[in-house]
Amino acid sequence: MYYFNCNIVSFVYGSPEVKNKPSANLTEERLRSKGHTLKQSGSQTFCLLRIFPFIIKGVEEGDTFLELVFLLQDLVKIVFSFEVRPSDVDRLDVLITQHNSLFHELFVTPTQEVEPAGSAEEGADNPEASEIDNDMDDPGEPERAGAGRGNRTRVLKTKRLQKGINKLHHLCHYPKQFLEKGPMIRLWCAR
Repeated sequence: MYYFNCNIVSFVYGSPEVKNKPSANLTEERLRSKGHTLKQSGSQTFCLLRIFPFIIKGVEEGDTFLELVFLLQDLVKIVFSFEVRPSDVDRLDVLITQHNSLFHELFVTPTQEVEPAGSAEEGADNPEASEIDNDMDDPGEPERAGAGRGNRTRVLKTKRLQKGINKLHHLCHYPKQFLEKGPMIRLWCAR
């Protein structure tokens, strides 16, 4: 997280984005806390989403979590467009389905334990691995354990995620709203 926060601070923002510069206050404790909030304003979160690919390092191409971010970026491009063609609305419908499906797969459906080759012996002597195993007893918070450290990766589900997230449900109605009311950006209440 330290390097991610450093990349947020060192990123060269254009003059229109200086006021929307995200705060470099992301910590694992904050992300694991109740609500999993980023503690950013809407403008800061929007800016962070747009610059995200430029500030991350060391993520392999084809990473499913990164793919989720890219799907969200594509959704945002269409939703914040001032002019939308019927083909864009069809594309939006497909992107929403893909995004919600991948989100559900990553954060709601429990994944199988995946151990890289040769990590079984390493995990026995690794204190982080036993800490990860202890976390499995507490299904309270979703997490991605052991990412980038050669440990197994797994995501835990929560009761909140099983019910569904209201904002993701609202996304499903956007294509119909586009057809009825035109571009959603014209209905936006933000300043």
